[in-house]
Amino acid sequence: MNTRQKRNFLLQYQNCTARLEALLLEREKWFTIGTKVNSISDGMPHASSDESKVERSAVAIAEITHEIDTEICVLQHKRQVVKDIISGVEKDKLRGILEMRYIECRTFTDIADHWGDTESNIYKAHKKAIEG
Repeated sequence: MNTRQKRNFLLQYQNCTARLEALLLEREKWFTIGTKVNSISDGMPHASSDESKVERSAVAIAEITHEIDTEICVLQHKRQVVKDIISGVEKDKLRGILEMRYIECRTFTDIADHWGDTESNIYKAHKKAIEG
């Protein structure tokens, strides 16, 4: 894998993580909607709008759960490839920078603070690690 492919793959991994987090939040939103509508129900017949809200939230939860399960499978595969790329880096500090950036999803500022270095030096070390 060349440098550009490594960088693109690592960015895809970050995007998968962000997408998964968004789906989890959306599922939680729909679960909350379904719970609120269900808790209002007193067992008496209600207008079809309440039923359709419950039905819509149940369908949305099922669809989002399926998307999440699919994303988790993709993410697990990509995570293993990312770990393989990172483990191929010889120097501990460079490996640590890549782990913090792509596994822990930390910012370059956080990484610089952790290593007691400047962001500029961390950017350079990151580039060196990717070009490996």
